Amino acid sequence: MISTLLTKPNAHGFANPVTDRIAKGYKAAVRRPMSLNEVNKSIRSGTISSFPELQRDVTLVFANAIQFNGQDSELGKQARALVDEFEQ
Repeated sequence: MISTLLTKPNAHGFANPVTDRIAKGYKAAVRRPMSLNEVNKSIRSGTISSFPELQRDVTLVFANAIQFNGQDSELGKQARALVDEFEQ
């Protein structure tokens, strides 16, 4: 499921953890950073073992992007589109 999301054209901005070097102030603004690759690692390690846990963390990836960048930003729009795809 995450592998499918990672193949989407707009997913590259959500694949890896965001650092303050990439987005100044991100660590201070976002309480629980999450990326799609981190979700994938959690699945493989067994930390995520149910669909509700997967849904929680995938939703968090995109909610963080919207919170930090704004829902009308390019990343915010991409995040909303990917959430919609995930929920289908």
